[in-house]
Amino acid sequence: VGPQTINHLRRFILVAFTRAKQAGRWTGPNPAKDVPRRKVPKRVPDFLRVEEVPPVLAALSDKHRPLFATAIFTALRRGELAGLRKSDIDFRTGLITVSHSHGRDTTKGNKAAAIPIADELVPYLKTAIERSPSEFVFPGDDGKRMSPNNPLEEVLRRALGRAGIVLH
Repeated sequence: VGPQTINHLRRFILVAFTRAKQAGRWTGPNPAKDVPRRKVPKRVPDFLRVEEVPPVLAALSDKHRPLFATAIFTALRRGELAGLRKSDIDFRTGLITVSHSHGRDTTKGNKAAAIPIADELVPYLKTAIERSPSEFVFPGDDGKRMSPNNPLEEVLRRALGRAGIVLH
């Protein structure tokens, strides 16, 4: 098990004993406090190269291609993609206004931003808007805002595998 996993388990146990103590079910000291946090080595992130984008997009289903194309060409976060509304996209000015994240009326960084729409992204956005039955550009299967639990990482990993791309 890696150091980050151990830290997550330590935190879970720490909270469990703290709650048990608050509920009067544990009277001793919290044993997890004596377990030191592990140092997690920093890794240099790996990104898609320009030449890898077309094979990845081709490996995605028609359903997921517009969403991942938008993620690739705009670097929007998952929550920002989920909160993106049709009214946030202005093809006339070539800008996407990013001001929502999941169910919040603000982004994770608490700042609205205007992101330029790359020419390559336009057809993907138009397709997503046409297909969407709601105000959201990328709704969930029920037409409402996409769930934060949507398994997008799995979808991307499978597409990367089909495209023959291995990220380290």
